[in-house]
Amino acid sequence: MKQVFFLVDCNNFYAACEQIFNPGLRNKPVIVLSNNDGCVVARSNQVKELGIKLGTPVFKLEHLIKRFNIELLSSNYALYADMSRRVMKTLSALADEIEVYSIDEAFIGLKTDPDKVLAYAGKLKKIVERNTGISVSIGIGQTKTLAKIANKIAKKQARWQGIFDLSQTSNMELDKILRTIKIADIWGIGPKSTDWLCSKGIKTAKDLKHFKDQGLLKKKLKINGFFTWRELWRESCIKLQQGLVGKKQIVASRSFGKKVNTLKELEQALASYATTAAQKMRGQKSAAGMLIVFLGTNRFKVKEPQYFNSMVKFLQQPTAYTPKIIKTAFETLRYLYRPGYNYKKIGIVLGNFQPLGLAQTDLFGQFKKAAGRNRLMQVVDRINQQWGSSTLRYAACGIEKAWQMKQLRKSPRYTTSWEELPVVKA
Repeated sequence: MKQVFFLVDCNNFYAACEQIFNPGLRNKPVIVLSNNDGCVVARSNQVKELGIKLGTPVFKLEHLIKRFNIELLSSNYALYADMSRRVMKTLSALADEIEVYSIDEAFIGLKTDPDKVLAYAGKLKKIVERNTGISVSIGIGQTKTLAKIANKIAKKQARWQGIFDLSQTSNMELDKILRTIKIADIWGIGPKSTDWLCSKGIKTAKDLKHFKDQGLLKKKLKINGFFTWRELWRESCIKLQQGLVGKKQIVASRSFGKKVNTLKELEQALASYATTAAQKMRGQKSAAGMLIVFLGTNRFKVKEPQYFNSMVKFLQQPTAYTPKIIKTAFETLRYLYRPGYNYKKIGIVLGNFQPLGLAQTDLFGQFKKAAGRNRLMQVVDRINQQWGSSTLRYAACGIEKAWQMKQLRKSPRYTTSWEELPVVKA
């Protein structure tokens, strides 16, 4: 029995979610757009083949959109989050150890006989695709770093049919493969480290692996970069973090779909984002001890007056109670707000997390009230998860929400909204 790691990555995840529920989009070029339908954030394979890059402003693509009949869609985050939950639930049922790394990626740890690794990967891929409709690529290695590299190869080279195994290659074969991996494409090596390594003539993963001065590596790349170097030698240093890794901070923010200059509209937007952030925080069983409110104008409108500001607010007692978070955020906003500006964006950051239910109160803290608030939030979250995200909402969030970001091409929330379920006509 030997330890191996799988990196399971959903292919073209946002675009794939759209194509599952709209058969008319399958095998067609599809672009998913960013907030306010501004830039490319996801592409189908057909769009990738046209050379369109992530982050490209959509107005620069008008000639290609018309020529190749590219379908444009607004981001549908509710749909993507629910489809991610389904993928990860399927993986969790098939693996003893899993780390949900991002919305479309998960690491799996497995101890098995070498001759069973590929069979297990094939089974995993087949079941995920059958249960969710989402195609996945699987990279296999004796370390998480090598699993990441293997996954990149599985995605880019069709001959491997979505699965590539580095765990059974010889050292010579591994070096041949690492020679094809650019230093900037290695998981855990950031831009600054890349620049320094390239200045030393280290341009590929093989170059990094065979760099001899370990002390210099540890000094320049810090401990995480040093672990990456060791993992290229098949020495597992970066362990799985079981389940969904709790974030150290949660940010909720969107650009407005129109100019906003009144305090009332800013409060409505801030209350909506605070509600979203608080729900995500409770999902990782945390309570916030600090929040930051930030707002600003459109920096690209250079002829208009500019204003950017933020403020940190520390809470006497960590809380996951949404009304308390909204109230504190409003107090902070009223200090930051300046009339006479056209605001483009506002947001909230929650941090200084403590485990939910274990946060220390003061000497005169009302334990029963805190426990009741936690139960109330559990009920609200359960109802919104079952019946739709806005089934129960706070009046402070507003009704009309004219400030919301533009989503003129948004698909229905097929899996999370009763009102938007597909209709079958016989």
